[in-house]
Amino acid sequence: LPNYLMSPEYESLRSYRQRFHISAEDFARVRSAENEISSDVSFDSANASNISLIESKFGVVNRFWRTPEDFIQKANAVIVSYQGKPASICYAAAEGDKHVEIDVMTLPDFRNLGLGKHAVMEFVNRCFSLSLQPLWDCFTNNSGSMTLCKSTGFVAANAAYPFFTINKIIGNYSKAEISISQTTKYNMELTIGLLTKALADKTGEQYGNEDKPNFSQISKMLQ
Repeated sequence: LPNYLMSPEYESLRSYRQRFHISAEDFARVRSAENEISSDVSFDSANASNISLIESKFGVVNRFWRTPEDFIQKANAVIVSYQGKPASICYAAAEGDKHVEIDVMTLPDFRNLGLGKHAVMEFVNRCFSLSLQPLWDCFTNNSGSMTLCKSTGFVAANAAYPFFTINKIIGNYSKAEISISQTTKYNMELTIGLLTKALADKTGEQYGNEDKPNFSQISKMLQ
């Protein structure tokens, strides 16, 4: 990571994420201590008959996967319903080398009922049954996500790492103009490693601390 990105000038772009992993032993220990699941709670998987409902309730089907079919086949989604209504979902945002990246969401009307934990526990159980290793990255300032992650048996893999967010505005602003305070559907969340690689691929140049472009200039170069 270039040292200049850790300077106060870029603090508004910087947050931190923590990577967590879980062992089969830790998962078994947490699962054995779980209380009996209420009869109001039911579980389902993504399939052709409910994929439209999943998208309408959670809006995640095309967030990381190219097509609904990819989501059905590869996300290993667990949908938790409460009293017959979809309430929470846990699924793989990505898969590679037998590792899957967790994403979880609970609808506002169903929070504080333990449903997110039920979704995660069932998802992790399915992953281990498929010989997949779940991973979970949380923003350290997201206390709810951090608490849920730890409550299901995940432990920190290493120190938190810096994460840079760039919001790209299209509309009343130039394409090259970067906004830190406003987010639109064109929001781009990029790690600095990907941003640097994209710039190098585009320009064929390397930049040192003295001649580095700022983020607005990078945006122009990537057009």
